[in-house]
Amino acid sequence: MSINCFPEEIVADILVRLPFKSVIKVRRVCKTWNSVIKSCTFIDTYLRRSLSIQSEHENNSDGRHHLLLRKKNGWYGNSYYSYYGNILSSPSGYAELIKPAIPDVIKRCFSHLSMVGTCNGIICLAHDGLLQDEDAPTIIWNPSVRKYVILPSPNIKKNNFKDTQTYFFGYDSLINDYKVLRIVTVRNSLLGVEVYSLANGCWTSLSAAATAVFPAYLCSGFLRKSKDAFFKGAMHWVLPRDRNSKEHLIVSFDFGTELFHEIVMPEGFRKTGCPCYILRYGESLALVQIDNGGEHFVYGLHLWVMKEYGAVKSWTKLDNNNVLFKGYRPTSPLGFNSCDELVMKILVDGDRRAIVVDFKTGNKNAATALDGYSSMNPFVESLILLSQPNAVSY
Repeated sequence: MSINCFPEEIVADILVRLPFKSVIKVRRVCKTWNSVIKSCTFIDTYLRRSLSIQSEHENNSDGRHHLLLRKKNGWYGNSYYSYYGNILSSPSGYAELIKPAIPDVIKRCFSHLSMVGTCNGIICLAHDGLLQDEDAPTIIWNPSVRKYVILPSPNIKKNNFKDTQTYFFGYDSLINDYKVLRIVTVRNSLLGVEVYSLANGCWTSLSAAATAVFPAYLCSGFLRKSKDAFFKGAMHWVLPRDRNSKEHLIVSFDFGTELFHEIVMPEGFRKTGCPCYILRYGESLALVQIDNGGEHFVYGLHLWVMKEYGAVKSWTKLDNNNVLFKGYRPTSPLGFNSCDELVMKILVDGDRRAIVVDFKTGNKNAATALDGYSSMNPFVESLILLSQPNAVSY
């Protein structure tokens, strides 16, 4: 019996159950299978199935919950990307899975590009910072299918050498579209905000009304240093309320409505001078604060979780075990792993290292496999960009 005798919906139902590498290989079997796999319906179904499998297995830490990390050796050194799995049987709790092949266009621009973020298996790379090199492209890249899209030039152009830009990457689930947010400032004032839509292939500048909540006095340099978290279709930052105030708030940008909003922080966090970071904690939004613990060279770690998104009264303090660092300083969090443990960067005798913190028990364990990495993001192999008409293969 010919393989073409089966209805396409039956073929699709079989193919969607295959491992990712097998799906890529069987595209070559025949034109019908290739057409099924490249269809938008199949790509979306395969992604939902992969995310569901990750969710079912993440508590078992069997390696299905991949992490994508970026490492840079020295100021002008080489960068590379690695998939990691959270595997408890390995000495550090992590095991490297693969280093994806990198296209030449990204290799040539490594010194200018930063990893803006990842979402559903695709990565956004852009030139953050001073607008000194307008030739550095903004790229949306899927290393799993070896395809990338170079974005067109943005609408807001460079005016002078003081202009800075900051990029953020997110997903609009209502219309199944991936978007890039670009914020441009000159000195300490907002020059403009624009959004790129992968579905439409163009940039759109936002109105003053759309950006009314965003603190217009903030320079992009400050925004780049703050931790961001993509959750519930929106990007979140912890920012000062106004130019002279020590009070902070959470500012969010909804990639669906393309509007900025405000979320009130827990009262104890609003006016503190201690570093505070916003992160995704499972299916909740979380705040992590580092304080000096009241003693010399003693630092405390505090965790608040918003149990119900958008509800101020649902903020709950979870650091009941009094996590303390003595003799060395925690610098910033990389993120939470699939076991809801916090991966932190720490400074020991001038050397940056990584440590895993369990807020439930207060335990801290070294994660030597993650030493030197600058970012950590959830990652899943997906077929997105496979059928993108302007995507380049390598």
